[in-house]
Amino acid sequence: MRIAYDAAPLMRPKTGVGYYTSNLLEALMAYEDNLAFDLFALTRSANTLEVPTGDRIRLRHLRIPARVAVTAWEIIRFPRGERLVGNADVVHGTNFWVPPLKRRNGVVTIHDLTFLLYPEMVTPQVRRYRWIVPKVLERCSIVITPAETIRQQVASELGFPADRIVVTPEGVRDRFATAQRDRELERSLGIAGEYVLFAGTIEPRKNVERMVRAFASMDHNDLTLVIAGPPGWGGFDLPALVRELGIEERVVISGYTPDGELGALMAGALAFLFPSIYEGFGLPPLEAMAAGVPVVAGRAGPLPEVLGDAPIWCDPLEVDSIAAAIEVAVSDSEVREMAITQGRQRASQFTWESTAEATLAAYRLVAGA
Repeated sequence: MRIAYDAAPLMRPKTGVGYYTSNLLEALMAYEDNLAFDLFALTRSANTLEVPTGDRIRLRHLRIPARVAVTAWEIIRFPRGERLVGNADVVHGTNFWVPPLKRRNGVVTIHDLTFLLYPEMVTPQVRRYRWIVPKVLERCSIVITPAETIRQQVASELGFPADRIVVTPEGVRDRFATAQRDRELERSLGIAGEYVLFAGTIEPRKNVERMVRAFASMDHNDLTLVIAGPPGWGGFDLPALVRELGIEERVVISGYTPDGELGALMAGALAFLFPSIYEGFGLPPLEAMAAGVPVVAGRAGPLPEVLGDAPIWCDPLEVDSIAAAIEVAVSDSEVREMAITQGRQRASQFTWESTAEATLAAYRLVAGA
């Protein structure tokens, strides 16, 4: 079976969608020897270092801005998408989009519906999905979502038939289960002593401002908050807030953190903080659970479905609730031990092999194989 597979997320610094695209491709190739991939990408980036090569892979790369090309393509509907994706059995859009196709052999991954449910929490570029995604669904036989919660939202909000939406939960890589604390890394980042960790892009739905205010309200002068993630958007000046709250000495903003370093930071943290307002899945807290770290999570979106009973839950819209959950996570030894045990058990249920198996089943439905 030949799969056209959107590899553009592999050509940018990897965050959620990039890790999904990379890990799924690797797992699919390991799972099924008879799969061949025509990787396609619309992006100005020339960085192909993270794009795999081999006898089973070809790359079709148009170095043009995706936002311009996608908008124009949706309006003009010419040329046909096969000019980009080739003559594939299945066309998998890993990031909300597939081009116009001659036949309805598209599969698209809808990671979340932030653009529809929380438009104030996305950029104007992402808000375009409100009119682009319905057009994409018209040429797709199957929609993939990472969680049942998102499957139900796609069916109810976008009117796509529920029986053609396949849930493929994401997986946890072994490197997080075996991650070790790296004190030299901590020193290089300016981390002294015990710390709690947040990892993610600094954007509105990640709820970083309330998290920082919650941390500042706590009576733990010996505890550091580490914020690991690239700057996003939304007009939120994180360093200014830290200065305003007078906690410069207790906050480390490390910026974008490579995968290997992130695992070490997770392994050394007293707790992992993830008070997100809305997610499509919630892989970072699962990875933290695999590393044996208690997780504080916002009870929102699919996080209860994905994380089960393992986290210490908070109301992500209430600063006091976030602070109380962090306090329990760092101070209550009994709750900590339970969270660690249940977290490891929960994380062990999610593998990229299972993700590949479910995704391949979706491909076969489309290809008629």
